[in-house]
Amino acid sequence: MDTIKIKDMGVVIAAGGSGERFISKHNGNKLLADIGDTPVFMCSVIRFMEVCPLENIIVVVPCFYEDDFKKSLSAHPGASAIKIVHGGETRMNSVYLGLLMLPETLKFVAVQDAARPLITKDLILSSYKFAKAHGSAVVGKKMADTVKKADGNGFVLEDVNREGLWAVETPQVFKRQLLIDAYEKAFEENFAVTDDAGVMKYAGHAVKMFEYRGKNTKITYNTDLSGIMDYITLAKHKGRHS
Repeated sequence: MDTIKIKDMGVVIAAGGSGERFISKHNGNKLLADIGDTPVFMCSVIRFMEVCPLENIIVVVPCFYEDDFKKSLSAHPGASAIKIVHGGETRMNSVYLGLLMLPETLKFVAVQDAARPLITKDLILSSYKFAKAHGSAVVGKKMADTVKKADGNGFVLEDVNREGLWAVETPQVFKRQLLIDAYEKAFEENFAVTDDAGVMKYAGHAVKMFEYRGKNTKITYNTDLSGIMDYITLAKHKGRHS
């Protein structure tokens, strides 16, 4: 394993979702489905193990899947020492519970969606450096497709100007204590949002996007998983013939 390069950043790997839109033989949980011989969530774990101390890695899981996640961690050298935290009722609750379990000495924290298995060491390091320079790093892509707004029946209402629009991904990197404080403000004021950037923005902090042009697919449906496996197979094939 490579020498540790980041000691002042931890990560909360959010694996607490139900994956209701994904049908799998792995107890119905998409994060336990395999990419090759590696469960989806372990792809994120392994990449962060390359750059962070083990005590700086938290995996948030549904309590009723704890044994399954522990089994996968134990199968990878060194990963059994990584701390598992039970998730809450919402993603916000789950991430917050994970944040509280990180060492208080950390300056930065990354929040990673465990359903994005194509994360790379380079992406982690690049987003960390970006956050150190700008205070935050929200990985995403500028919208390139035409965007339309439709009604509840799918009929187009209007075109939306895509200028300034981004498709948001993870990891999202922030100063640890600021993110904790932002979550506590959101809970106190009953504010709900779907990602950490939204929590930080609500608390009044500047949030800066970090453009990443590499493939960073989130697994939502079965077809996403098969598409990622095809992508990995093709990349390996090109590597052998480059």
